[in-house]
Amino acid sequence: MGLRQKALILAKEEATYGTDSVPTNSANALPAYNPTIKFVGAAVDRNFVRETISPAPGLLGSRYCELTFETEIYTNGAAGTAPRYADLLEACSMSETIVAVTSATYKPNSLGTTAKSVTLYAYFDGRVHKLTGCVGNVELLFKAGEPARLKWTFRGLFSLPTDVSVPAPTFETGFNSPPKALGVNLTYNSLTTFAAQQISINLGNQLANRVDINATHGYKGFVVVDRQGTASFNPEAFVVATYDIWTDWINATLRQLSLVLGSGAGNVCTITCPKLEVMDINQGDRDGVEVFEVPFKLAYNAGDDELSIAFT
Repeated sequence: MGLRQKALILAKEEATYGTDSVPTNSANALPAYNPTIKFVGAAVDRNFVRETISPAPGLLGSRYCELTFETEIYTNGAAGTAPRYADLLEACSMSETIVAVTSATYKPNSLGTTAKSVTLYAYFDGRVHKLTGCVGNVELLFKAGEPARLKWTFRGLFSLPTDVSVPAPTFETGFNSPPKALGVNLTYNSLTTFAAQQISINLGNQLANRVDINATHGYKGFVVVDRQGTASFNPEAFVVATYDIWTDWINATLRQLSLVLGSGAGNVCTITCPKLEVMDINQGDRDGVEVFEVPFKLAYNAGDDELSIAFT
């Protein structure tokens, strides 16, 4: 019997796609929540004609793994230094820009097969799954009063697990003081008075499996081939005089959204969506208070910039 709480995720950028970068529990451990691994295989039907209509046994063809988990958005307290989970952002087809002692910024890219990848070690009580060639998608989740989270979904090349104990991790500085979604200075089209309970932003990466007859398990790897980013927030209802979001919707007017987590040099994370399109305006209820449920579509400004995550 295994205990679900006894688990650990390690992640390290790969120098060569699909080659194990050998992450370690001392340098690459992530404080993760809800890690779940899924084994995806193509069932091959072999229902050949014969003397009976009873089903024949099949085969398993190509296969890969999918790993999902969450981490908190935290900084490491040193401006101009990437947090450890930056390797995951880059494996979600995001590019890193470091300005020494000032900032680390991440924006989407369109690099295809030349984008970064990571090796993920997923330890569960008594065994480890080593996934190479991992690329994926990230969703940002902000709920009032709680630490903001990043929800990760990665595909990786299949390998058989091995039995091993979960090692003791060493987490990086800053993980114990993640900024909470409080005083975030939420801004939508320069207006700062929206009283929202939560905000979500999904990068919306579309993954393709690179099928390869030469590969041991049927796949050469995985690649981000498209992005359809989305966002949503749920502010308390307001009158037209406060803000005419209905005209934004009718005219498909593009607006900017931003919010800031944390305070103090080296402990600030700023998230910006430069162009949002209102997709709907739904009426909702929050403890008897009328709210609007507003989904958005992310759009680019100059290209590869529909989302920016900056640590300063």
